[in-house]
Amino acid sequence: MFIGGFIPIIGATAAGTLALLVALVANGPGQALILLIVLIGANQLEHHVLQPLLMGKVLNISGLVIILALACGTMLAGVIGALLAVPLTAVGWTIVKTWNGQRAPGPEPINPKQHGAVI
Repeated sequence: MFIGGFIPIIGATAAGTLALLVALVANGPGQALILLIVLIGANQLEHHVLQPLLMGKVLNISGLVIILALACGTMLAGVIGALLAVPLTAVGWTIVKTWNGQRAPGPEPINPKQHGAVI
């Protein structure tokens, strides 16, 4: 499951299906049903709570904006839209902030007087 989770979109589902089949064959339908509930719960928690919050902190965008971007991207362009929604939203937000002067692109300039340079 851990390694399969690194494959985008289908990795966790494919690895979960394999684990579910192994549980079904080895331990029966009761254990497989419990595993199915745990897998669905973990995937929902990761995809709908943790991922937007963590992406929001890294990209300086609200988690709600990321969820809405994912929903719109999926509705407009399917799987490809879901993959491109967050990066395109981050680029668009950076452009808007730069145009408004809220954030200048690039590193801050160095003030030579603060570093003891003689001018």
